[in-house]
Amino acid sequence: MNERRLQEYVAYSLILAPVLAMAVILYYWLIEAIEFNEARTTALTILPIFAIYITTITNFIISTRKPITTDTSDHVTRSYAIFIGSITLAFICFMPIMISFAASGGVIFDNFILALSIVETVLGIYMGFVIHSLYEHNNL
Repeated sequence: MNERRLQEYVAYSLILAPVLAMAVILYYWLIEAIEFNEARTTALTILPIFAIYITTITNFIISTRKPITTDTSDHVTRSYAIFIGSITLAFICFMPIMISFAASGGVIFDNFILALSIVETVLGIYMGFVIHSLYEHNNL
């Protein structure tokens, strides 16, 4: 896999992540599995971290607006691609799973927000490494 393709995979995945999380929150609020205040608090807890990543991703998408006729980006190792893909997938899947667990009544809401914040911070650190590794070294 080449670096450009991996950048695009991560970029579109990170754009999909908040949309998916907000859809799950909306779904559980509409079926009255969570209250409005819980839905709002959950959204306000997860959106700031996505905003940070979306800023970098938006910069990448805007700076690569012209089609590339021949991709000259470097190839990345299989282990690098799997590692980056795994962290990205974990980050995307984590939010809807946590929200679904909380909506099922499996945890007290305050404990859910605490756990969400802690895990989001840990995954956020790794996503920061991913973002820096894939996008910051480029002259965007």
